[in-house]
Amino acid sequence: MNHKYIMCAIQHPLNDNCATDKFGLFKDELLRSLKLYVPLNVIMLAVFRSKQLTVDPKTVMQKFTISCLRSALFLTMYVVMGLSTPCWLRRLTGTDRPWIYAATGAVAGSMVFIEAPGRQLELGLYCLPRALESLWKTLLKNGQVKNIPHGDILLFMASMGTLMTLYQNDKDTINSHYLNVMTRFFGQN
Repeated sequence: MNHKYIMCAIQHPLNDNCATDKFGLFKDELLRSLKLYVPLNVIMLAVFRSKQLTVDPKTVMQKFTISCLRSALFLTMYVVMGLSTPCWLRRLTGTDRPWIYAATGAVAGSMVFIEAPGRQLELGLYCLPRALESLWKTLLKNGQVKNIPHGDILLFMASMGTLMTLYQNDKDTINSHYLNVMTRFFGQN
């Protein structure tokens, strides 16, 4: 094998053609994604839509199938674009630069638009803390900020304070599903 870039050799050591490797990756990742999302959606169906399933099984199963395929396609494309974009940009520019990985994050992250609009916000809220942590660690590594001992605890306290303030004063801004969970934990105000 003759790989021009080390990252290509790591990502696809048995294939020196980036494009050919990504078609196989798409197929493999789609199967892995379905193995994740089908059982997850079965559980959600059983817990939250079991009554609807007996009333209108055709519609419920259509929504179930679309949900499984949409989520699996999102995760598949997220992984494929996350691994493909650096290869393409390296070949396009003839170099390997740090901005390529930032562009990769943007391209892979844009795959969230495949998901249902209601899930897009949830995925964003899931990814935001990891993105902020990554940014902080990069700034810390480059000496642009100083370490704050127990900063994660301070951030958690600020987040919970904000959330509890919203729960107490402006419940309408909280998603109904999250509000139900919070009411179970904290009771009525």
